[in-house]
Amino acid sequence: MSAQYNVSSVQSPAPPSSRLLPGLPGPAPVDSRSLEEGRSSGRPAHGRAANGPAPAGGKAERAGLFRRRRAGGACSIGNTRTSPRARWAGFWVGPPEEKDGFCRPPSPLPPRLGSLLAMIEVSAALLRGAVFLAGEVLECLVTLRNPLPPDATSASSEMLAWASAQIHCQFHASESRVVLPPSDDHRHDVQAENETVFVPNRGERGHCILSTPPKILFCDLRLDPGESKTYSYCETLPVDGPPSFRGQAVKYVYKLTIGCQRVNSPIKLLRVPFRVLVLHGLKDYQFPQDEAVAPSNPFLEEEEGVKKDSRLADLATELLMVATSRRSLHVYNISNTRGKVGTFCIFKTVYKIGEDIVGSFNFSEGDIPCLQYLVSLQTEERIQEAFQRRHGQPVSYSTHARHQESCLHTSRTSFSLPIPLSSAPGFSTNIVSLKWRLHFEFVTSRDSAQMHVASEGHSGSLSWTGVEQMDVDTFSWDLPVKVLPTNPLLASYISQFPGSNSLTI
Repeated sequence: MSAQYNVSSVQSPAPPSSRLLPGLPGPAPVDSRSLEEGRSSGRPAHGRAANGPAPAGGKAERAGLFRRRRAGGACSIGNTRTSPRARWAGFWVGPPEEKDGFCRPPSPLPPRLGSLLAMIEVSAALLRGAVFLAGEVLECLVTLRNPLPPDATSASSEMLAWASAQIHCQFHASESRVVLPPSDDHRHDVQAENETVFVPNRGERGHCILSTPPKILFCDLRLDPGESKTYSYCETLPVDGPPSFRGQAVKYVYKLTIGCQRVNSPIKLLRVPFRVLVLHGLKDYQFPQDEAVAPSNPFLEEEEGVKKDSRLADLATELLMVATSRRSLHVYNISNTRGKVGTFCIFKTVYKIGEDIVGSFNFSEGDIPCLQYLVSLQTEERIQEAFQRRHGQPVSYSTHARHQESCLHTSRTSFSLPIPLSSAPGFSTNIVSLKWRLHFEFVTSRDSAQMHVASEGHSGSLSWTGVEQMDVDTFSWDLPVKVLPTNPLLASYISQFPGSNSLTI
């Protein structure tokens, strides 16, 4: 038979040593004789068996979550039945302590439990990878979830004031190489200091050179324990922006920023980086007005935006195929001041990222013997003259692939250099231009480089030996090539961006 202990009807303020959740009332006074009776009987104060045997001395203790009831109920431990008038007032952790007739929490709330009591998980995921063509529609699913278990009390519901999403392109420049004009718009600098204003690039270095209008996802959202809600964000990527690029002097980075705010709290930002490829000439193409001439599937119901987006990707793929499939033999004579070294043959000079550049040499027609050659696939990053830190500063080169071969007494040879899918195609802006090239280096002999022939014994066998030292000449040559973007779906497979991100607020 369980014993019932009444709570005194007089309430006193909580002593300074009590540690309760903010905004909750103080502890209710408890009859000290009731607690003394509970200790002497070796039972918990609520009259039910605790988890495990009672500790030595007969004091009822139970580790875990202790709930304090307001006046009209009982000071209870664990999940106990109380008076119908009892209601929640807060949470304690650890066994209660009795002092001066009050039931007090012995320890502060653990950080992990405190975060669970006020926490919302926000996650964002791009539906179709993390690589897009300029002009395509980016679609992202934003999910908000209350991680508390569904059997938690209604007091554990969480509220969000609003959430908004926006796409922006952040520009970074090396101060030792690039001089930027002073900005005339100080509005973003003033807003960045205000934590209640949604500024997507808050806390980031560089300048925001392009952004889409912000879109509100929701307002006044309430999530019960275990509940989650998902919102869809769609936006067309601007066609007049630069491509994603990480160079030595300049960087263009695209991000989708989602801002969420609790009531009376600062804004939290969730950023999802992605990659943008720009195909010049695609924005000038006019789609046919008559839908009958456009290919479609009568068994699928598609929205107009989805149709246009799919047609844009198909059109880009077709234009890239036409531009890069044209083949014609290009032959170049290789020579230096002493004479002809050989010829170089290549079938096209326009490629898309992900393709292989294949070329061949013919040294049989040369007068000067070639000892060794090196071919490098490079990009040339050139800062426009108006933005150069120093007049005539050198150009930055980056090598993406290379092939080296010794070719003495070789009549024909070839090489193959892959264009990385992670690299940026050629482009040009008012600040920087990027071009691709094949860089050749040749090592030629000043002499005929003939082998020494010596006879061995009476058998008549011959032994061929190379020369130990030779006088050589070196020279280089650059062949410009054009590199275009590729299908964004193909580039998504090796993208360094995961296409998703999450945070807890």
